[in-house]
Amino acid sequence: MKGLRISLAMLVFVLAVNVYFYMYISSSTNEICELIDDMERMMNEGVLSEEIFLKISERTEKNIPVWQIVINHSETDNVTVTLDSLRGAVKNGDIYYGRVYLGSLRFYISNLFEREKLSLSNIF
Repeated sequence: MKGLRISLAMLVFVLAVNVYFYMYISSSTNEICELIDDMERMMNEGVLSEEIFLKISERTEKNIPVWQIVINHSETDNVTVTLDSLRGAVKNGDIYYGRVYLGSLRFYISNLFEREKLSLSNIF
């Protein structure tokens, strides 16, 4: 009976930690995606906003260490590489490549959230 209680307590703990990280990843990726939307709107107007890029970069770099605790490192590496490529496009003022890298960044960041959903395919 004691073993059952310990097993149940461990299961509840693991689920609670999973829900916490799920909520954290959800809120942080949504926040970054909103900034990406703002930058995309500016690019559609023909302006490559370095200010919005700095916000995206700052928030992404702040969250990457936490993401790496629970997410496959290759996923966060994709985000980092794309962010660096976008940084180069912003420095050069290249709107075309800026749009390409911004779209890739959106995909990788939303992919982080999708891969961490609590589902049977992620459990087994």
